[in-house]
Amino acid sequence: MLAPALAHDPDFSMETLYGRLLDRTSLLFFGNEGANGLLVVSVDDEDGDLIAWTTAIAGRIEGGPKARLARMRQGIRAIEDVARIAGCKAHRICGRNYARIFPDYQPIKGFRNGLEKRL
Repeated sequence: MLAPALAHDPDFSMETLYGRLLDRTSLLFFGNEGANGLLVVSVDDEDGDLIAWTTAIAGRIEGGPKARLARMRQGIRAIEDVARIAGCKAHRICGRNYARIFPDYQPIKGFRNGLEKRL
């Protein structure tokens, strides 16, 4: 299910993900309340700042377009809250173009459709 979501980054393969899950630098979340899917969140150190990354999103969200949009925003807000508590300075998403879904995120260069929100 996650392989297509990782295709945006040639340096991040299923093997890389597996290694990061084993060493706990990435976490895998399963959505089952109105969403049937997987979400991978990683935390990296960038010049002394912790940066949370939503590395991969895959699955289906129940309901119409407005319900799906609300669930996606709710899920990302939850990730932001946990990242903030953990001391992360930013949350990033890349791969698909999520700019219209998360309008409070700013574009970042160097990543395909990279978006960032300072926390």
